[in-house]
Amino acid sequence: MKNKHFWQAVFLLVGTVIGAGIFSLPYVFMTSGWLLSLLGLIVLTLVTLIINLFYAQIITSNSGDHQLPGYAKKYLGAWGKWLGFACIFFSALGACLAYVILGGDFLGLLFGHPPGILLSLLFWSWGAFLVWGGIKTISVIESWLTILLIGACLLIPILGLPFFSRENLVLKSSSSFAFYGPVLFSLSGLGVIPEVEEILRKKRSLLPWAILIGMLICSVVYFIFGFGILGISGAATTTDALTGLISYSPVLVKIGALAGVLATFTSFLSLGNVLREMFYRDLKMSQKTAQFISVFLSLPAVFLTLSSFLPIISLTGALAIGSGSLLVLLIFVKKFANQLNEKLLALIVGLLLLAGVAISLTK
Repeated sequence: MKNKHFWQAVFLLVGTVIGAGIFSLPYVFMTSGWLLSLLGLIVLTLVTLIINLFYAQIITSNSGDHQLPGYAKKYLGAWGKWLGFACIFFSALGACLAYVILGGDFLGLLFGHPPGILLSLLFWSWGAFLVWGGIKTISVIESWLTILLIGACLLIPILGLPFFSRENLVLKSSSSFAFYGPVLFSLSGLGVIPEVEEILRKKRSLLPWAILIGMLICSVVYFIFGFGILGISGAATTTDALTGLISYSPVLVKIGALAGVLATFTSFLSLGNVLREMFYRDLKMSQKTAQFISVFLSLPAVFLTLSSFLPIISLTGALAIGSGSLLVLLIFVKKFANQLNEKLLALIVGLLLLAGVAISLTK
């Protein structure tokens, strides 16, 4: 497919999905064990792909521009609107907080300076400036940044092959379902699907293909990066993926820091825009008010530390993103599932998500 807008849409989705969560994967893969983590990655990729395609069908069946709260209000009523708002708000906000936390640390690793408030503030200010510019600015920049991001994420395990050991993949697990929240967080792109559709509005038939190709790219990158880093650092794998590589190769750490800056920055741009569009489209705020709030909500993350990263994405993935996905399924089943197999598929996906939420709450 040679359509320029098609690949902009794919890269917008990939650039949003591949964010801070990718750096948690080697650690949670080690914690859960390689086999269960691999199965979890495959199953949750299919789950998020199905939900994104269902959401795309909901979006393309409507002429107006909305985020999830707007569609939930139309099909479920006022309670759906506010539940949808809470899901998108907390998932996007949790993600943006995580991105600012990691982004500042990765800038420190990249430039050889200790992480601190000034670097996090620098990261936030760059992102805030571009979020203010809007979706057209973001989609063009994101296409190029995402290409660099994918290359950097794949280059780390490739260059680390001399240090790779299969024995590192079979370390004893300590928490079977630790992967669930971070992997679901890492795969989530629900909030940006309306923006992907906006880019492809004149060729909506390409939307399902953009979602399919985008999600496959993300899953393959996660597999190579997650298991590649685990195979290199083994028991020394850390929650940010990079610190454990220092003793093997400082060069890998630099490349990883570059990948980290790109991953967190591209996703911060997209989700900052998601918040802005939700405030503007669905809560009917003025453009300037929506811009101001979406930009400054993530500013407190400048003062948070790296220890906050994994708990934030675990809770965000399991609760906020899981709940938002369930809401999409509810809308789809109520208004769009005309065949029994569609309803059964939605039921299976919903049960998997509910099981994940229950496991996360009881851990």
